[in-house]
Amino acid sequence: IPQLVALGAELEEARALLEIHGNRLDRAAEELLQRYKDPITTNAEPDRLTNLFERASKVAEKRNAKKAKLYEKAAAAEHRRAALAAIVPDLLRNNQTTEDINNEAGPDPDDYLDLLLDDEEAFINDYRKRLMDDGFYE
Repeated sequence: IPQLVALGAELEEARALLEIHGNRLDRAAEELLQRYKDPITTNAEPDRLTNLFERASKVAEKRNAKKAKLYEKAAAAEHRRAALAAIVPDLLRNNQTTEDINNEAGPDPDDYLDLLLDDEEAFINDYRKRLMDDGFYE
């Protein structure tokens, strides 16, 4: 902001320019200096500032909407991760033999590596079915 003010911008104008250009000083300064090259925009100062503030407001709204979408996607992904984290231990528990249950204190997350192919196929089918039931897989 101080650099743009040193180039002749007003404080709010400098903020608006940086907002429009995503805090890129070079682009904001270029637009500011373009004003001095074009005598038409220099004479229409109030309209130019109003237009600049409107542009900054629109950019801020778009940026906030984009952030909200990203937060929604992150929340949905976290929900899916939590649901999957609940499904996998159940599937592993269902595929353990009674001997394994008697010999171990709890399920090991790598138990699926010791499954026979038939057991693995049943595990995958059950896993796929649960994913489809929960809407994660189509």
